[in-house]
Amino acid sequence: MDTILTLQELKETIVAETKENRFPYEKGLEKAPFLLPDGKRFEAIDMGKDKDMYLVPEEQQEVFLFRGQGLEFSPCYPSLYRGNPTEPEIFIERMRLIQFSRLLESHPAIIEFFKKYHFHVDVEGLAQHYGIKTSVLDLTSNIDVALFFAICPYDSKSDSYSYYNDGKEHNAILYLFRSDCDNGITPSLFPEQLFLKIHPIGLQAFARPGAQRAYGLHLERGESVKCYMYRFTFTSDDSMHYLDLYRQGEKLWVKDELVEKVKKIVGQNLFSFNLFEETYEKFLPKGFSRRQMKRKLQEMHIKFDKHVKDLIFSDDEQKVIVENWNKNIAPLMANNIVRRRWFNDSNKRRDDLKQLPYTPNIVENHLYMTPKMISNIRTLRIFMNLDPPKDAKWVNYTGTPETRKILSKSHLNSNWQEVPSSFCDIKGKPWLTEEECKIQRSKV
Repeated sequence: MDTILTLQELKETIVAETKENRFPYEKGLEKAPFLLPDGKRFEAIDMGKDKDMYLVPEEQQEVFLFRGQGLEFSPCYPSLYRGNPTEPEIFIERMRLIQFSRLLESHPAIIEFFKKYHFHVDVEGLAQHYGIKTSVLDLTSNIDVALFFAICPYDSKSDSYSYYNDGKEHNAILYLFRSDCDNGITPSLFPEQLFLKIHPIGLQAFARPGAQRAYGLHLERGESVKCYMYRFTFTSDDSMHYLDLYRQGEKLWVKDELVEKVKKIVGQNLFSFNLFEETYEKFLPKGFSRRQMKRKLQEMHIKFDKHVKDLIFSDDEQKVIVENWNKNIAPLMANNIVRRRWFNDSNKRRDDLKQLPYTPNIVENHLYMTPKMISNIRTLRIFMNLDPPKDAKWVNYTGTPETRKILSKSHLNSNWQEVPSSFCDIKGKPWLTEEECKIQRSKV
Protein backbone atom coordinates (compact mmCIF):
# COMPACT_ATOMS: atom_id res chain seq x y z
CA MET A 1 0.00 0.00 0.00
CA ASP A 2 1.31 3.46 -0.90
CA THR A 3 2.33 5.79 1.91
CA ILE A 4 0.20 8.93 1.96
CA LEU A 5 1.78 11.97 3.57
CA THR A 6 0.35 15.31 4.59
CA LEU A 7 1.70 18.33 2.74
CA GLN A 8 3.83 19.27 5.75
CA GLU A 9 5.19 15.73 6.08
CA LEU A 10 6.01 15.70 2.37
CA LYS A 11 7.99 18.93 2.56
CA GLU A 12 9.86 17.75 5.66
CA THR A 13 10.71 14.51 3.87
CA ILE A 14 12.05 16.33 0.80
CA VAL A 15 14.14 18.66 2.98
CA ALA A 16 15.62 15.67 4.81
CA GLU A 17 16.32 13.80 1.55
CA THR A 18 17.98 16.88 0.06
CA LYS A 19 20.25 17.23 3.10
CA GLU A 20 21.23 13.57 2.79
CA ASN A 21 22.49 14.32 -0.71
CA ARG A 22 24.52 17.39 0.23
CA PHE A 23 28.29 17.42 0.33
CA PRO A 24 29.84 18.07 3.77
CA TYR A 25 30.95 21.56 2.75
CA GLU A 26 27.39 22.40 1.63
CA LYS A 27 26.01 21.33 5.00
CA GLY A 28 28.61 23.47 6.73
CA LEU A 29 27.73 26.51 4.65
CA GLU A 30 24.05 26.31 5.64
CA LYS A 31 25.05 28.42 8.65
CA ALA A 32 26.29 31.08 6.23
CA PRO A 33 23.48 31.21 3.63
CA PHE A 34 24.87 34.38 2.03
CA LEU A 35 27.65 32.19 0.61
CA LEU A 36 25.17 29.87 -1.13
CA PRO A 37 23.05 30.40 -4.27
CA ASP A 38 19.82 32.23 -3.45
CA GLY A 39 17.65 30.30 -5.91
CA LYS A 40 16.97 33.35 -8.06
CA ARG A 41 19.80 33.36 -10.59
CA PHE A 42 20.71 31.26 -13.63
CA GLU A 43 24.08 29.71 -14.29
CA ALA A 44 25.59 29.54 -17.78
CA ILE A 45 26.73 26.01 -18.66
CA ASP A 46 29.19 25.82 -21.56
CA MET A 47 28.15 22.79 -23.63
CA GLY A 48 31.29 22.86 -25.79
CA LYS A 49 32.45 23.91 -29.22
CA ASP A 50 29.71 25.02 -31.63
CA LYS A 51 27.04 24.46 -28.97
CA ASP A 52 24.86 26.92 -27.09
CA MET A 53 25.19 27.64 -23.40
CA TYR A 54 22.28 26.61 -21.19
CA LEU A 55 21.06 29.08 -18.57
CA VAL A 56 20.30 26.64 -15.76
CA PRO A 57 18.49 27.48 -12.50
CA GLU A 58 21.19 27.91 -9.86
CA GLU A 59 19.95 25.70 -7.04
CA GLN A 60 23.05 24.62 -5.10
CA GLN A 61 23.74 21.88 -7.66
CA GLU A 62 20.14 20.66 -7.55
CA VAL A 63 19.64 17.04 -6.54
CA PHE A 64 15.95 16.62 -7.32
CA LEU A 65 13.51 17.85 -9.93
CA PHE A 66 9.75 17.84 -9.35
CA ARG A 67 6.42 17.67 -11.13
CA GLY A 68 3.16 18.32 -9.27
CA GLN A 69 -0.23 17.04 -10.44
CA GLY A 70 -3.71 17.16 -8.98
CA LEU A 71 -4.37 13.66 -10.32
CA GLU A 72 -2.28 10.65 -11.22
CA PHE A 73 -2.41 9.68 -14.88
CA SER A 74 -1.20 6.23 -15.82
CA PRO A 75 0.61 6.47 -18.14
CA CYS A 76 1.73 10.09 -17.81
CA TYR A 77 2.19 11.36 -21.38
CA PRO A 78 3.15 14.79 -22.74
CA SER A 79 0.29 16.81 -24.23
CA LEU A 80 1.22 15.87 -27.83
CA TYR A 81 0.56 12.17 -27.25
CA ARG A 82 -2.49 12.27 -24.99
CA GLY A 83 -5.66 10.65 -26.28
CA ASN A 84 -3.86 8.34 -28.75
CA PRO A 85 -3.62 10.88 -31.61
CA THR A 86 -3.10 9.84 -35.24
CA GLU A 87 0.06 10.72 -37.18
CA PRO A 88 -1.77 13.51 -39.06
CA GLU A 89 -3.04 14.98 -35.79
CA ILE A 90 0.51 14.97 -34.41
CA PHE A 91 1.76 16.51 -37.66
CA ILE A 92 -0.65 19.44 -37.28
CA GLU A 93 0.78 20.20 -33.85
CA ARG A 94 4.28 19.93 -35.28
CA MET A 95 3.38 22.53 -37.90
CA ARG A 96 2.21 24.81 -35.12
CA LEU A 97 5.54 24.24 -33.37
CA ILE A 98 7.42 25.25 -36.54
CA GLN A 99 5.24 28.35 -36.83
CA PHE A 100 6.08 29.11 -33.20
CA SER A 101 9.82 28.79 -33.91
CA ARG A 102 9.46 31.26 -36.79
CA LEU A 103 7.65 33.65 -34.47
CA LEU A 104 10.56 33.47 -32.02
CA GLU A 105 12.99 34.33 -34.82
CA SER A 106 11.30 37.73 -35.12
CA HIS A 107 11.69 38.59 -31.43
CA PRO A 108 14.40 41.22 -30.81
CA ALA A 109 15.72 39.57 -27.64
CA ILE A 110 16.17 36.25 -29.44
CA ILE A 111 18.02 37.91 -32.32
CA GLU A 112 20.13 40.46 -30.46
CA PHE A 113 20.70 38.93 -27.05
CA PHE A 114 20.32 35.15 -26.87
CA LYS A 115 21.95 34.48 -30.23
CA LYS A 116 24.60 37.12 -29.66
CA TYR A 117 25.84 35.39 -26.49
CA HIS A 118 25.07 31.85 -27.70
CA PHE A 119 22.48 31.25 -24.98
CA HIS A 120 20.22 28.29 -25.73
CA VAL A 121 16.68 29.02 -26.90
CA ASP A 122 14.52 26.04 -26.00
CA VAL A 123 11.82 26.30 -28.68
CA GLU A 124 9.79 23.24 -27.70
CA GLY A 125 10.14 23.92 -23.98
CA LEU A 126 8.87 27.47 -24.51
CA ALA A 127 6.03 26.21 -26.70
CA GLN A 128 4.93 23.83 -23.94
CA HIS A 129 4.90 26.63 -21.37
CA TYR A 130 2.69 28.80 -23.57
CA GLY A 131 0.06 26.23 -24.54
CA ILE A 132 1.20 24.46 -27.71
CA LYS A 133 1.01 20.66 -27.60
CA THR A 134 4.52 19.21 -27.43
CA SER A 135 6.46 16.07 -26.49
CA VAL A 136 7.67 17.80 -23.30
CA LEU A 137 6.53 17.34 -19.70
CA ASP A 138 7.16 20.32 -17.40
CA LEU A 139 9.51 19.80 -14.45
CA THR A 140 10.93 22.27 -11.94
CA SER A 141 13.84 22.45 -9.53
CA ASN A 142 11.67 24.29 -6.99
CA ILE A 143 9.36 22.12 -4.90
CA ASP A 144 7.00 25.00 -4.05
CA VAL A 145 6.44 25.67 -7.75
CA ALA A 146 5.57 21.99 -8.25
CA LEU A 147 3.21 22.04 -5.26
CA PHE A 148 1.43 25.13 -6.60
CA PHE A 149 0.56 23.32 -9.81
CA ALA A 150 -0.51 20.25 -7.82
CA ILE A 151 -2.91 21.95 -5.42
CA CYS A 152 -4.15 25.06 -7.25
CA PRO A 153 -6.62 24.09 -10.01
CA TYR A 154 -6.35 25.67 -13.47
CA ASP A 155 -9.35 26.95 -15.44
CA SER A 156 -8.59 26.88 -19.17
CA LYS A 157 -11.58 29.09 -20.04
CA SER A 158 -10.38 32.00 -17.92
CA ASP A 159 -6.71 31.03 -18.24
CA SER A 160 -6.28 31.44 -14.49
CA TYR A 161 -5.66 29.55 -11.26
CA SER A 162 -7.83 29.29 -8.16
CA TYR A 163 -7.90 27.41 -4.85
CA TYR A 164 -10.08 24.79 -3.21
CA ASN A 165 -12.49 26.61 -0.91
CA ASP A 166 -14.76 23.72 0.13
CA GLY A 167 -13.10 23.14 3.52
CA LYS A 168 -12.28 19.54 2.59
CA GLU A 169 -9.08 17.55 2.41
CA HIS A 170 -7.81 16.72 -1.08
CA ASN A 171 -5.21 14.41 -2.63
CA ALA A 172 -2.42 15.17 -5.09
CA ILE A 173 0.73 13.73 -6.63
CA LEU A 174 4.37 14.84 -6.55
CA TYR A 175 6.80 13.18 -8.95
CA LEU A 176 10.45 13.29 -7.94
CA PHE A 177 13.29 12.88 -10.43
CA ARG A 178 16.98 12.65 -9.67
CA SER A 179 18.58 15.11 -12.06
CA ASP A 180 21.52 12.76 -12.62
CA CYS A 181 19.30 9.83 -13.66
CA ASP A 182 17.65 11.55 -16.64
CA ASN A 183 14.27 9.76 -16.41
CA GLY A 184 15.75 6.48 -15.23
CA ILE A 185 16.47 4.54 -12.06
CA THR A 186 20.24 4.48 -12.54
CA PRO A 187 22.54 7.44 -13.02
CA SER A 188 24.08 8.96 -16.11
CA LEU A 189 27.78 9.14 -15.27
CA PHE A 190 29.26 10.56 -18.45
CA PRO A 191 29.37 14.11 -19.82
CA GLU A 192 27.83 13.09 -23.14
CA GLN A 193 24.74 11.87 -21.24
CA LEU A 194 24.01 15.31 -19.80
CA PHE A 195 20.62 16.68 -20.88
CA LEU A 196 19.62 13.71 -23.06
CA LYS A 197 15.97 13.60 -21.98
CA ILE A 198 15.73 16.16 -19.19
CA HIS A 199 16.70 19.58 -20.54
CA PRO A 200 16.98 22.76 -18.50
CA ILE A 201 14.69 25.38 -20.02
CA GLY A 202 15.79 27.91 -17.46
CA LEU A 203 16.10 31.57 -18.31
CA GLN A 204 14.59 32.54 -21.65
CA ALA A 205 13.51 35.74 -23.37
CA PHE A 206 10.05 35.23 -21.87
CA ALA A 207 9.23 35.16 -18.18
CA ARG A 208 7.32 31.93 -17.52
CA PRO A 209 10.12 29.32 -17.67
CA GLY A 210 12.46 31.36 -15.50
CA ALA A 211 9.77 32.09 -12.93
CA GLN A 212 8.96 28.38 -12.79
CA ARG A 213 12.63 27.28 -12.55
CA ALA A 214 11.72 25.14 -15.52
CA TYR A 215 13.11 21.92 -16.93
CA GLY A 216 11.55 19.80 -19.68
CA LEU A 217 11.34 16.02 -19.91
CA HIS A 218 11.41 15.08 -23.61
CA LEU A 219 9.66 11.79 -24.41
CA GLU A 220 9.12 9.75 -27.54
CA ARG A 221 5.69 8.39 -28.36
CA GLY A 222 4.91 5.50 -26.02
CA GLU A 223 7.38 6.64 -23.36
CA SER A 224 6.27 7.84 -19.97
CA VAL A 225 7.85 9.01 -16.74
CA LYS A 226 10.23 6.77 -14.82
CA CYS A 227 10.70 8.34 -11.41
CA TYR A 228 9.68 8.32 -7.76
CA MET A 229 6.18 9.36 -6.73
CA TYR A 230 4.65 10.71 -3.53
CA ARG A 231 0.96 10.76 -2.73
CA PHE A 232 -0.04 13.49 -0.31
CA THR A 233 -3.03 15.26 1.17
CA PHE A 234 -3.62 18.99 1.50
CA THR A 235 -6.28 21.29 2.93
CA SER A 236 -8.20 24.20 1.47
CA ASP A 237 -5.99 26.49 3.56
CA ASP A 238 -2.91 24.93 1.94
CA SER A 239 -4.37 25.59 -1.50
CA MET A 240 -5.21 29.21 -0.64
CA HIS A 241 -1.72 29.72 0.83
CA TYR A 242 0.00 28.64 -2.38
CA LEU A 243 -2.33 30.72 -4.53
CA ASP A 244 -1.47 33.77 -2.42
CA LEU A 245 2.24 32.86 -2.39
CA TYR A 246 2.36 33.21 -6.16
CA ARG A 247 -0.12 36.12 -6.37
CA GLN A 248 -3.05 34.10 -7.75
CA GLY A 249 -0.60 32.38 -10.09
CA GLU A 250 0.50 35.60 -11.82
CA LYS A 251 4.12 35.20 -10.63
CA LEU A 252 4.35 31.85 -12.44
CA TRP A 253 1.76 32.12 -15.22
CA VAL A 254 3.10 35.42 -16.54
CA LYS A 255 1.05 37.15 -19.24
CA ASP A 256 3.47 38.69 -21.74
CA GLU A 257 3.76 39.52 -25.45
CA LEU A 258 3.86 35.84 -26.39
CA VAL A 259 0.48 34.87 -24.96
CA GLU A 260 -1.84 36.39 -27.59
CA LYS A 261 0.42 35.28 -30.45
CA VAL A 262 0.35 31.68 -29.25
CA LYS A 263 -3.44 31.71 -29.00
CA LYS A 264 -3.52 32.42 -32.74
CA ILE A 265 -1.07 29.61 -33.45
CA VAL A 266 -3.05 27.11 -31.34
CA GLY A 267 -6.15 27.84 -33.45
CA GLN A 268 -4.32 28.02 -36.77
CA ASN A 269 -5.66 25.87 -39.61
CA LEU A 270 -4.16 27.70 -42.61
CA PHE A 271 -0.47 27.13 -43.33
CA SER A 272 2.01 27.88 -46.08
CA PHE A 273 3.36 25.11 -48.32
CA ASN A 274 6.81 26.16 -47.19
CA LEU A 275 5.95 25.51 -43.56
CA PHE A 276 4.50 22.12 -44.45
CA GLU A 277 7.75 21.16 -46.20
CA GLU A 278 9.91 22.23 -43.27
CA THR A 279 7.76 20.26 -40.84
CA TYR A 280 7.84 17.15 -43.02
CA GLU A 281 11.63 17.31 -43.43
CA LYS A 282 12.23 17.77 -39.71
CA PHE A 283 9.83 15.19 -38.28
CA LEU A 284 9.40 12.59 -41.10
CA PRO A 285 5.96 11.20 -40.12
CA LYS A 286 5.78 7.41 -40.23
CA GLY A 287 3.75 5.80 -42.99
CA PHE A 288 2.95 8.95 -44.96
CA SER A 289 4.48 10.38 -48.09
CA ARG A 290 4.25 14.14 -48.60
CA ARG A 291 1.30 13.74 -50.92
CA GLN A 292 -0.52 11.34 -48.61
CA MET A 293 -0.02 13.59 -45.59
CA LYS A 294 -1.16 16.69 -47.43
CA ARG A 295 -4.28 14.92 -48.69
CA LYS A 296 -5.10 13.61 -45.22
CA LEU A 297 -4.67 17.03 -43.65
CA GLN A 298 -6.96 18.60 -46.22
CA GLU A 299 -9.58 16.01 -45.32
CA MET A 300 -9.21 17.26 -41.74
CA HIS A 301 -9.97 20.84 -42.91
CA ILE A 302 -6.35 21.99 -42.81
CA LYS A 303 -5.66 24.37 -45.70
CA PHE A 304 -2.50 25.40 -47.52
CA ASP A 305 -1.66 28.48 -49.55
CA LYS A 306 1.65 29.73 -50.91
CA HIS A 307 0.70 33.31 -50.01
CA VAL A 308 0.23 32.63 -46.26
CA LYS A 309 2.59 34.81 -44.24
CA ASP A 310 4.23 33.65 -41.03
CA LEU A 311 2.91 35.03 -37.77
CA ILE A 312 5.69 37.31 -36.50
CA PHE A 313 6.19 40.35 -34.30
CA SER A 314 5.50 43.50 -36.32
CA ASP A 315 7.88 46.47 -36.48
CA ASP A 316 5.73 48.39 -34.00
CA GLU A 317 5.58 45.42 -31.63
CA GLN A 318 9.35 45.02 -31.84
CA LYS A 319 9.88 48.65 -30.90
CA VAL A 320 7.71 48.21 -27.79
CA ILE A 321 9.55 45.01 -26.90
CA VAL A 322 12.94 46.71 -27.22
CA GLU A 323 11.91 49.66 -25.04
CA ASN A 324 10.58 47.36 -22.31
CA TRP A 325 13.61 45.07 -22.53
CA ASN A 326 16.17 47.84 -22.24
CA LYS A 327 14.35 49.57 -19.40
CA ASN A 328 13.12 46.64 -17.30
CA ILE A 329 14.63 43.34 -18.40
CA ALA A 330 18.26 44.14 -19.26
CA PRO A 331 19.07 45.05 -15.62
CA LEU A 332 17.58 41.74 -14.48
CA MET A 333 19.57 39.79 -17.06
CA ALA A 334 22.81 41.49 -15.99
CA ASN A 335 22.15 40.56 -12.37
CA ASN A 336 20.63 37.10 -12.81
CA ILE A 337 22.93 35.47 -15.38
CA VAL A 338 26.01 34.11 -13.60
CA ARG A 339 28.97 31.85 -14.27
CA ARG A 340 31.10 29.72 -11.95
CA ARG A 341 34.83 29.43 -12.47
CA TRP A 342 36.60 26.15 -11.84
CA PHE A 343 40.05 24.70 -12.41
CA ASN A 344 41.80 21.35 -12.38
CA ASP A 345 44.53 20.59 -9.89
CA SER A 346 47.42 18.43 -11.16
CA ASN A 347 48.47 17.34 -7.65
CA LYS A 348 47.52 13.67 -7.55
CA ARG A 349 49.30 12.26 -4.50
CA ARG A 350 47.30 12.00 -1.30
CA ASP A 351 50.29 13.30 0.63
CA ASP A 352 49.91 16.57 -1.25
CA LEU A 353 46.42 17.01 0.17
CA LYS A 354 47.66 16.52 3.75
CA GLN A 355 50.07 19.43 3.59
CA LEU A 356 48.61 22.54 5.17
CA PRO A 357 48.28 25.14 3.91
CA TYR A 358 47.51 23.22 0.73
CA THR A 359 48.63 24.82 -2.54
CA PRO A 360 46.86 23.57 -5.66
CA ASN A 361 48.73 23.27 -8.94
CA ILE A 362 46.38 24.86 -11.46
CA VAL A 363 46.61 23.32 -14.92
CA GLU A 364 43.24 24.26 -16.42
CA ASN A 365 41.24 27.39 -15.68
CA HIS A 366 37.61 27.52 -16.87
CA LEU A 367 35.23 30.47 -16.83
CA TYR A 368 32.07 28.34 -17.07
CA MET A 369 30.92 25.01 -15.71
CA THR A 370 30.99 22.26 -18.35
CA PRO A 371 29.24 18.89 -18.80
CA LYS A 372 32.47 17.19 -17.72
CA MET A 373 32.64 19.06 -14.43
CA ILE A 374 28.93 18.61 -13.71
CA SER A 375 29.23 14.90 -14.46
CA ASN A 376 32.12 14.58 -12.00
CA ILE A 377 30.13 16.34 -9.27
CA ARG A 378 27.08 14.17 -9.92
CA THR A 379 29.17 11.00 -9.80
CA LEU A 380 30.54 11.90 -6.39
CA ARG A 381 27.07 12.79 -5.13
CA ILE A 382 25.61 9.50 -6.34
CA PHE A 383 28.13 7.36 -4.50
CA MET A 384 27.57 9.42 -1.38
CA ASN A 385 23.93 8.25 -1.16
CA LEU A 386 22.59 5.28 -3.15
CA ASP A 387 19.38 4.88 -1.14
CA PRO A 388 16.01 5.68 -2.76
CA PRO A 389 13.99 8.59 -1.32
CA LYS A 390 12.12 7.71 1.86
CA ASP A 391 8.39 6.87 1.54
CA ALA A 392 8.48 7.28 -2.27
CA LYS A 393 7.12 4.76 -4.77
CA TRP A 394 8.99 3.96 -7.98
CA VAL A 395 6.77 4.27 -11.08
CA ASN A 396 7.45 3.21 -14.66
CA TYR A 397 4.01 3.28 -16.23
CA THR A 398 4.86 1.88 -19.65
CA GLY A 399 7.34 -0.70 -18.42
CA THR A 400 10.05 0.57 -20.74
CA PRO A 401 13.36 -1.17 -20.04
CA GLU A 402 16.23 0.47 -18.20
CA THR A 403 19.06 1.08 -20.66
CA ARG A 404 21.75 1.58 -18.02
CA LYS A 405 22.96 -1.13 -15.65
CA ILE A 406 21.83 -0.88 -12.06
CA LEU A 407 24.65 -0.16 -9.63
CA SER A 408 25.63 -3.19 -7.57
CA LYS A 409 28.49 -4.22 -5.27
CA SER A 410 30.36 -5.64 -8.23
CA HIS A 411 30.11 -2.27 -9.97
CA LEU A 412 31.29 -0.52 -6.86
CA ASN A 413 34.37 -2.73 -6.62
CA SER A 414 35.50 -2.52 -10.24
CA ASN A 415 35.84 -0.25 -13.26
CA TRP A 416 36.77 2.78 -11.20
CA GLN A 417 37.78 5.96 -12.94
CA GLU A 418 39.76 8.72 -11.31
CA VAL A 419 37.93 11.99 -10.83
CA PRO A 420 40.54 14.74 -11.10
CA SER A 421 41.07 17.05 -8.15
CA SER A 422 39.37 20.33 -8.95
CA PHE A 423 38.09 23.51 -7.35
CA CYS A 424 35.10 25.66 -8.22
CA ASP A 425 33.26 28.72 -6.99
CA ILE A 426 30.47 27.91 -4.56
CA LYS A 427 28.06 30.17 -6.39
CA GLY A 428 28.14 32.05 -9.65
CA LYS A 429 28.95 35.69 -10.27
CA PRO A 430 27.45 38.03 -12.90
CA TRP A 431 29.74 39.13 -15.69
CA LEU A 432 27.54 40.90 -18.25
CA THR A 433 26.94 44.59 -17.73
CA GLU A 434 23.50 46.14 -18.05
CA GLU A 435 24.64 47.91 -21.21
CA GLU A 436 25.79 44.61 -22.73
CA CYS A 437 22.36 43.14 -22.05
CA LYS A 438 20.52 45.91 -23.90
CA ILE A 439 19.21 45.56 -27.44
CA GLN A 440 20.37 48.05 -30.06
CA ARG A 441 17.28 49.49 -31.76
CA SER A 442 19.11 50.06 -35.04
CA LYS A 443 19.47 46.31 -35.48
CA VAL A 444 15.78 45.50 -35.11
